[in-house]
Amino acid sequence: MESIKIQGIYFERKLMTAGVGATAQEKTDDLHYYVREIPDGSIRLELLKGTTSTGIELDVISKEEFAKRFRSCSEHDCPFVQKTPEDKKKAKHNEIVKEADEHLKNKEYNSAEFEYGRALKLNEESVRANYGMGKVYIETGRIEQAKQIFKKLSQTEALFEQENKHIFNEFGIDLRKNGMYDEAIGNYEKAISIDPKDENLYYNLGRAYKETGDYKTAYEKVKKALELKPDFKEAQEYLEFLKNKAEK
Repeated sequence: MESIKIQGIYFERKLMTAGVGATAQEKTDDLHYYVREIPDGSIRLELLKGTTSTGIELDVISKEEFAKRFRSCSEHDCPFVQKTPEDKKKAKHNEIVKEADEHLKNKEYNSAEFEYGRALKLNEESVRANYGMGKVYIETGRIEQAKQIFKKLSQTEALFEQENKHIFNEFGIDLRKNGMYDEAIGNYEKAISIDPKDENLYYNLGRAYKETGDYKTAYEKVKKALELKPDFKEAQEYLEFLKNKAEK
């Protein structure tokens, strides 16, 4: 699957210190850049002038680093992007999902379900809201309903867009824990096609293959995780476990 090229205005949220000594205060500041994916897959950061790029290169970073540091301007009230009605709807949706995520984190499941429901009324295909609702169902014992949502999500191409990268691995783990091994394997394979250097994806793909009884493929995938990160302790231990299983 060909991944979507990254281009446009993105921001990085940084903790800044204003003042000195006893008067020093910390505050967050959103630093905006025009970003452009270049042919080798790296991300070029360019200086903004108004709402357009000056073409002046400030830095070039890996796609992995970009995913960790930068957010889409759809996630906040961005002064650099003129809001269309659809943009405003998306911003409202993101605000509601953020609130729902907080309720889920605090185990306030009724409130989380209510907020995810509100978000889904704005966008019934929302990856984040559907995934959150699925997790609420798991936590409240509605396993079959959760599986229905997870199955639908596993077939949704939007799940594998760069802005949802942080969901890839966690979603795959939930699929595996709920016995949806084929869906988990498909999820990890797609995620790896987008981020082939994430050792956690290979490690968890190996664990999913192990659950199907395919120890040989499981061994190969976990071995790949170790090639990417030689000091990956969990992968080292799991590889030894798989080696013993494969030899029997």
